Amino acid sequence: MRSCDRVIADPEALLLATLEIGRWDARLFDEALDWVTVNAADLDMARSRRLAKRATYEQRRLLAVAADLAVDHGARSTFRQIGSAGLIAREAPEPYAAQPLFRSASGASFAGTVADERFAAAGFSRGHLELRGDVRGRAVAGR
Repeated sequence: MRSCDRVIADPEALLLATLEIGRWDARLFDEALDWVTVNAADLDMARSRRLAKRATYEQRRLLAVAADLAVDHGARSTFRQIGSAGLIAREAPEPYAAQPLFRSASGASFAGTVADERFAAAGFSRGHLELRGDVRGRAVAGR
């Protein structure tokens, strides 16, 4: 396999889409967050902010959580601009009402029994997040 066959052409757009689609598959969602914490240096935060302008409120809040996780795992400080202190603080002066993060194929919602504080601050209820930090395949196109 050639190295160019193993690259992600648009990781910022793929991340934003995965944060939405992953709400129907908790493993996919958590794997995307794990990927962000390991590969944050390969993401362009300016592009992420531009994409977030066209995203839903829910997608922006989830992107902010992902950025906060990246900062907590050593990402550069520019991630703070899109994290909850930046993006969420500018968007909502009042705390968000909690809604379940995960959904079933039928549209039913699943709430976590123990709230994860980071998601609760963004208005989502989910169980404790445990990242593995061993995501493989760092190749990102043009970076």
